Amino acid sequence: MFYNAEVPDSYEHLLLDFIDGDNHLFMRSDELAAAWNILTPTPQEIDKKRTTPELCELGGRGPIGPYYLYAKYQVRWVGRRPKLVEGFESDV
Repeated sequence: MFYNAEVPDSYEHLLLDFIDGDNHLFMRSDELAAAWNILTPTPQEIDKKRTTPELCELGGRGPIGPYYLYAKYQVRWVGRRPKLVEGFESDV
């Protein structure tokens, strides 16, 4: 064991992996281009529609908007994942 060895921080670790040829944490150029093609329209749409973030109370349960969205599509959270529930009546 190397108890006295200095543990590299995240960036040092990433660079050492790169130097060692371990590229599993790096994207290929085609993956990067695909990601930009998927993500770029989002900020463009936000700018075009002048969308503002929904404010919520500090320490609260978050914005109310998602609850209306869940109710619209009859979805509720069960455990850690959303689930379509037949006969679900929203209280929103």
